[in-house]
Amino acid sequence: MTLRQQLLSITALISLLLLAGCSAGPQAIDQASIEKSTDNAKLARSLFDASKGDWNAVSAEDKKKLSDAYGSEKAAQTVWDSMKNPPNGSQPAPGQ
Repeated sequence: MTLRQQLLSITALISLLLLAGCSAGPQAIDQASIEKSTDNAKLARSLFDASKGDWNAVSAEDKKKLSDAYGSEKAAQTVWDSMKNPPNGSQPAPGQ
């Protein structure tokens, strides 16, 4: 699984967990939220790839797009950092 696929999967999973809430019964999946999360992840990934992972190489306009997509610049940077330094377990084991 590529890093892009992992990021999209993580974003979708987080969206589903947020939508699930704490109620006991099954809930309908909000397709619009999933699409928005997927679009946000695609935007972040395309900017990350274009800048070769260098946050400082991203234009102010594109940083604003990311900040708007994720709610704040801090949240956008958190997403950026997770692409730059993926959490343990999200990379293939050595020798694979």
